[in-house]
Amino acid sequence: MQYGENTNIGYWPPELFETIRYNAESVEWGGEVYSSTIGHTPHTATQMGNGQFASVFGESSTITRMRIHDNSAALKIPEYVAEFTDEFNCYDVWYLSDYVEDPELYYGGPGQNPKCP
Repeated sequence: MQYGENTNIGYWPPELFETIRYNAESVEWGGEVYSSTIGHTPHTATQMGNGQFASVFGESSTITRMRIHDNSAALKIPEYVAEFTDEFNCYDVWYLSDYVEDPELYYGGPGQNPKCP
């Protein structure tokens, strides 16, 4: 995994993925926050990403250049994308693919806030 052009963040050797070496059913991008009180008050004040909701374009956490590698030689933009959040008043997600050359995924949120007690 890389950040920008030259900043390496991590590497996962293929041996970790032997069971999905030739076939995976899904790929996921985004953020995750643990809370032992999901669906109950008070929710965690832990922010996701940089703490901005996805709707704050240009300021929320963003994932760009998402690609999958199937059995062809080329990296491909995912065709079927679904957005999901289980605490939409605390965190949100937005996938932008129309009218852009390269899809972008915006995600994040502050956690506990006036909408998310």
